[in-house]
Amino acid sequence: MKLIFLIFNLIGSYVLAQSNFYILPTLATRTGSAIRAYSDNFKQVHEPFSSNEYFTLVNKGMNYSANVNYGIQFGWRKERKNYEVGISSDNVSISKSITGFTYMFDSLTQQGQYTSNRDKNIDQKSFIRLSFLYGNEFFRTKNNRLVFRYSLGTGVFYTSSVNRKKGLEFNSDTLQPGFAFGNVSPTAYVSNMQTVAISGYKFVPYLKFGLGTDLYTKKGAYFCSFDISYLKGLRQLWFQQIVIPVNDSGDMKYFKYDLITKGSGFEFQISRKLNFMKSKT
Repeated sequence: MKLIFLIFNLIGSYVLAQSNFYILPTLATRTGSAIRAYSDNFKQVHEPFSSNEYFTLVNKGMNYSANVNYGIQFGWRKERKNYEVGISSDNVSISKSITGFTYMFDSLTQQGQYTSNRDKNIDQKSFIRLSFLYGNEFFRTKNNRLVFRYSLGTGVFYTSSVNRKKGLEFNSDTLQPGFAFGNVSPTAYVSNMQTVAISGYKFVPYLKFGLGTDLYTKKGAYFCSFDISYLKGLRQLWFQQIVIPVNDSGDMKYFKYDLITKGSGFEFQISRKLNFMKSKT
């Protein structure tokens, strides 16, 4: 990790000494996504979970957890092209919901009552993201107040907690219990859902595609930039193994589910370039 910061420090020192270079502080938020997987090999499955007589668990897929990430880019502009390298915080999220009926016996009517129940949660994990980005201006308005560009990039998600140089790291963390329905019938009781989170690879590569715009004032001064991008993770970043126990007349049943994310999702970013030019002598 110290080597990574040393590299970016050297890049920053070089940037400050050159013309057409800039520093770009960034503020971003993003969506997350997850897909069903098999627990034995974490192979992805594009199918919903099967329901049962007690409850239905649903993977929400694309989700948003209102996260905020900070970063810094070092860029170089040549004519209408931009080249940037950077580092930022990032996080991924997995969202799921459960639906079913809660059973309660009414002593007044001497009858059982069923109440519809639904719960939802989002789990998150933080990462460091290293990036390289190429941008190209393709349109600007007649008054030059809006400049539009597209961007293509690549990089890696970095997980400091994973110690293995390659392969999966099965040092897992148990998340807070959730989804306690209680009695779902006169004889069946649904216990707390238990979730085990498992780290993936130490370095997970990704691709990035996006559109952005630079805003200028009436006097032609640069104001700020907005970008919308899609990140496509290329291998497993984070897993969740979910177990929901059910006690039906003393018979314990364990329903197991697996979700996986590669860190893919949409990112919304605001930034402002800080230009550094050679002094004229």
